[in-house]
Amino acid sequence: MKKLSVIVPVYRVEEYLPRCLDSILSQQIPDMEVLVVDDGSPDGCFQIMERYARQYPEEIRIFQKENGGLSDARNFGMDRAQGHYIAFVDSDDYLEPGMYAAMLEKAEQGDFDMVVCGLRYVYPDRTLPVSSQLDRDLNQPGEIKDSMTRLYPAAWNKLYHRRLFEGGLRFQKGIWFEDVEFLYRLYPRIKSIGVVPQPFYQYVQRQGAITSVFDERLFDYLQNWRTILQHYRENGLFEAYEPQLQYCCMRYLYATFMKGAARTADPAVFRRAYRQARELVRKNFRCALKNPYFYRNGAKGLYILTFNKLTAWLLFQIAHKRRPALREDADGNGQKNQ
Repeated sequence: MKKLSVIVPVYRVEEYLPRCLDSILSQQIPDMEVLVVDDGSPDGCFQIMERYARQYPEEIRIFQKENGGLSDARNFGMDRAQGHYIAFVDSDDYLEPGMYAAMLEKAEQGDFDMVVCGLRYVYPDRTLPVSSQLDRDLNQPGEIKDSMTRLYPAAWNKLYHRRLFEGGLRFQKGIWFEDVEFLYRLYPRIKSIGVVPQPFYQYVQRQGAITSVFDERLFDYLQNWRTILQHYRENGLFEAYEPQLQYCCMRYLYATFMKGAARTADPAVFRRAYRQARELVRKNFRCALKNPYFYRNGAKGLYILTFNKLTAWLLFQIAHKRRPALREDADGNGQKNQ
């Protein structure tokens, strides 16, 4: 068995792919495999992959498949991964040297189910470091549950022990914002989390991402949360995790989904988004006033707790006075186009 499997889905990134692969190979991890999955990319990505496979035959494994989306490409790699630990890298991002050495050392020292590191948003003109949002290693059940409300909800700044995926847990295919849905379904399996605070993962901000303009696929947020809540109910976990789920769901719907929906030029679409978000919350949760997580998170928690029609209207007005050109979402909800 390999020590580490790094899965890299590839689609229309020929400009970025060499930097990504170079940064992974420079980690110099003995017994590492890099599974590079061409998800039907129409550009020259596969030729780049072939060149790297010839140059690094011991490390690089390349695959070519019909386009099925980011989740399908990741699942394809997971089904073929041989590593004791598994990691994901988006093919337009890159890693700082020493990332996997530090994360593997942490994982092996504490036999952690998952290790997380900090990251850095990389814009054309600046960078923005973001912590892992966890300040220490976690081993207690209460601490793990609490971390749901703070952990950066992305697949790629993490190292996973392969036991987490036993039983066939995979990314849901055919949706956007799949990382959020995947991570929250994974959470009840996690018994320990190790933390590496350095911002090793470099998250490249590109023009035209789904969170920088309005896109109907933003409504996948709603379906993702329906799936998450259904998963917890079907497995008898909803009551035990209800405060955490309520805070996370309302945070994503009111502070992220509605922020994206406000970019539509059609007020009717925005009103539909608001109605559906409110309906989902009211259908699944009791009154949030007694939930401590809203009060622990300061102004942001109170904003989410008191979100209403007036707040939504103000959000819509503000969005049409400033139209950002790049994705910039501190909750980690940027979505790569694939």
